[in-house]
Amino acid sequence: MKIILTSVFILTYFLSYTQTTTDQLGAVDCNFSFYSNSVHLDVIKQTLIERATAVARKSEIENESYGYAYAYTEWHLEFVSNNAIQSRYRTDDELKSRRQQYHLQFYNKTGDLLMETYIGKDKLKLWKGKVDNGITSIYTYSLNLVNLPLILLDNVSAIQIEFIER
Repeated sequence: MKIILTSVFILTYFLSYTQTTTDQLGAVDCNFSFYSNSVHLDVIKQTLIERATAVARKSEIENESYGYAYAYTEWHLEFVSNNAIQSRYRTDDELKSRRQQYHLQFYNKTGDLLMETYIGKDKLKLWKGKVDNGITSIYTYSLNLVNLPLILLDNVSAIQIEFIER
């Protein structure tokens, strides 16, 4: 009995040890194709992960002081690419909005447009790094899906992302 328990313990240890950090955090691997200005982004890894967000506000104005805090979770689509997201200028229809933003389009397997939306610059984070002794750049993106219907992702095959300049 001790041998069986020891074997199960060792097997469990090695199986959990071989998991990546994102797997241990409960991330879900994805297989979307990413495009920017119709250029295919060379995505190395992509995952869908849940992140906790905390907000706290306070005021110390005399006779009007207050404080509050709350927390919630958000889902983020994170991906690492060898290419950067491309930018373009605003179209005539987009001139009303002065805020810098990203234009997102979600397509199914047959190329039909499932959803088109705009998100603020704060909803897509970028970290730029270098590999191969500083020769090659890699781009890590985290897309906050807080205002997007997650059920849509079941049918999405490709995602088009463009940064809109002034």
